[in-house]
Amino acid sequence: MLGVAIAAVAGGVAVVVCARTRYRQRRLAPKKDVDALERVFRSGDDAQMRAALFEAFPEAADVMLHAVGADSDSARRAAAAALDESLGDLDRDLSAHEGVSAAAIRVALLSAGFGAIVELSRDLSRLPEALYAGMLGVGVAAVCFELGRNTSRRATELRAAWDRVAGSAADRLGLAVQPASSPSRGLRTIDRDQRRRGRRGS
Repeated sequence: MLGVAIAAVAGGVAVVVCARTRYRQRRLAPKKDVDALERVFRSGDDAQMRAALFEAFPEAADVMLHAVGADSDSARRAAAAALDESLGDLDRDLSAHEGVSAAAIRVALLSAGFGAIVELSRDLSRLPEALYAGMLGVGVAAVCFELGRNTSRRATELRAAWDRVAGSAADRLGLAVQPASSPSRGLRTIDRDQRRRGRRGS
């Protein structure tokens, strides 16, 4: 039963990795209800707006608040860039989580094939055990596929939620930003990372 054990252990690890990825995705969700955040940004007083801004976009809040009441275009551009960067980081984290299930599926299928080979290499009469190892791996792959599909669907929902929050914050501050769900965001994020490396290298 060595081959079956190999398929079971590898499959268990694959499922755990997918499940942990789905669980960790929760930390990327807005900490407050999106509707409540939108109401604060659209109609809350300045104190409420500032508190919501620091809660939703802690790394960009200072730069964004500097644009409040500023007549400088450069201040507004800096605020928009900071918010855009926050959305870019979010998009990158969500995309990284989406790729885990594909790797887990490959591990499950490979373990299925390897487990079947191990069983047959010991004795050709162990065909039932080899088939069991194969079916076990395929079953695990199906579970990983479903977990990955749920993760991708949730990532889409989270991008839409953050777009709503960022849009309402940008409207309050008079900024223009690119949504997290924009297909060109990945390229802009890469360009920004390249500029950062260039500054560190100079």
